[in-house]
Amino acid sequence: MDINSFLTNHKIEITEYTYLIKKIKDCNNYFLLYLDNDEKIRISLDTYIKYSNLKGIDEETYLLFKQEDKYISAYNSCLRKLSIKDFSEKQLLDFLSLKFDLDSKLINKIINNLKQYNLIDDNRYCINRLNYLNNANYSFKTIKNKLLKDGISEEIINANMSLDKDVEFDKALQLANKYSSIIKNKSSYAKKQSIINKLIVNGYNYDIVNDVINQIDLNINNEYELLKKEYSRVYIKYSKKYKDYDLNKHIMSSLLSKGFKMDDIKSIMEVQDAS
Repeated sequence: MDINSFLTNHKIEITEYTYLIKKIKDCNNYFLLYLDNDEKIRISLDTYIKYSNLKGIDEETYLLFKQEDKYISAYNSCLRKLSIKDFSEKQLLDFLSLKFDLDSKLINKIINNLKQYNLIDDNRYCINRLNYLNNANYSFKTIKNKLLKDGISEEIINANMSLDKDVEFDKALQLANKYSSIIKNKSSYAKKQSIINKLIVNGYNYDIVNDVINQIDLNINNEYELLKKEYSRVYIKYSKKYKDYDLNKHIMSSLLSKGFKMDDIKSIMEVQDAS
């Protein structure tokens, strides 16, 4: 039995009290009952109106009030979360199921009330999240996966998501240029491979990645000068631990891992050995 049907059918004139009501406090969107067992219970305005003249409650009423207290606590928690940012229906269902000891009827009641007051709307959530993820240069594949994880249905996603290839290319190009400016001290080949890997990990397909790589400026004007600079850096690093063959082996391995060509590395090493 829920609290509404109880209020309709239950007699209000309680003569035997299990708990005495010491004080009632108006807390704007609910009323707080102070019981003689030092417990505080929240009740709604409708319930307060029915029971405002009572000095106490019996055990059955107490148990129903406890359920209403749980409902008010959970509902207010949802309101606080929604005051900070938007959430999907599934996200709030998961939140309520994990944090509160509520049965499915109460959880569904909370969700339905939030939807009734337009506080949650999966279509609106989808549109706002799409705008953010597109502006952050996520690929279509990644965006769809994120929205599905948030509990947005494929139907809603497909209705709001544009799959314009030019838009996808522009996002991938922006992301590639960002990576290119961050990746330092690597050969053009290694830098290109790093960018390719990052774009693929971010969900861009091979066709888009290839088109982007063919247009991107890797910002490497003199690769041989870069190799000389890197050689000096790794030489200082490894010469503290190794000598002769072992030193050359570690230098060679480090420079090869950065994508420099073996012949160019050997040429640098020969020049350095001769000096």
